[in-house]
Amino acid sequence: MKYISYCRKSSEDESHQAQSIETQRRILKEFSENNKLEIVKTFIETKSAKDDGNRAEFEKMLECFKNGEADGLLVCHIDRISRNLIEAGIINKFFDLGIIKEIRTPSKIYNTISDFFMMGIELVSASNYSRALSQRVKEGIETKLRKGEYTMPAPLGYKNNHVNIVPNISTMGYVQKAFQLYSTGQYSIRQITEILYSEGFRTSRGNKKVYKAVVHRILTNPIYYGLIIQKGKEYRGSFEPLIIVKNKNTIFSLEII
Repeated sequence: MKYISYCRKSSEDESHQAQSIETQRRILKEFSENNKLEIVKTFIETKSAKDDGNRAEFEKMLECFKNGEADGLLVCHIDRISRNLIEAGIINKFFDLGIIKEIRTPSKIYNTISDFFMMGIELVSASNYSRALSQRVKEGIETKLRKGEYTMPAPLGYKNNHVNIVPNISTMGYVQKAFQLYSTGQYSIRQITEILYSEGFRTSRGNKKVYKAVVHRILTNPIYYGLIIQKGKEYRGSFEPLIIVKNKNTIFSLEII
């Protein structure tokens, strides 16, 4: 029997300390050598398996099975195959059609109808786990937003500090100066960009000139007056605002000049 080995890790697995690609490859290599299994191809994927149609390497692997290049699949853990019901169903269909005759992990062999039935249950459990995890993450973010905590990387002028953001002494002055200049009505965004550049405003990488589009984003970002907007909903931030604005609608009407 010829095998295809498949290794997968997604960015969302980081918090769960899932096995790295390197670890998976090592385990499968040692396992195949110790059990004299012939691996004809290895596919490496760094995509989530929560949704179907998201994995190019997975699709290539299926084509190899269709073409008869192999009839066995080797993975470190069964949930590396899929965490959604559609692709789990495809794997089971391939078994029913005889395209895949066996799936192996270092701890288990699936090659009978009852084996694949149990594997289906395991893959459904993995799918439900992903759905539950996604829901818990959304609920956690909503809780943080309601507490006024900024849940993303800090914007220019701020820095992340544990569960929230705080003013960044080294850059907050440029943000405040941009708003100060614009509030006079005497400067275009291009002019403000030039003034900030003359006063030392540079990119964090490369120490280069900051584009006027960046200044425009600063002036149209409600975060600077303490308001977080996520998916159309407004949340009052619990962090220190860098500016005080009497009419926020004026800011939102800015155009790049």
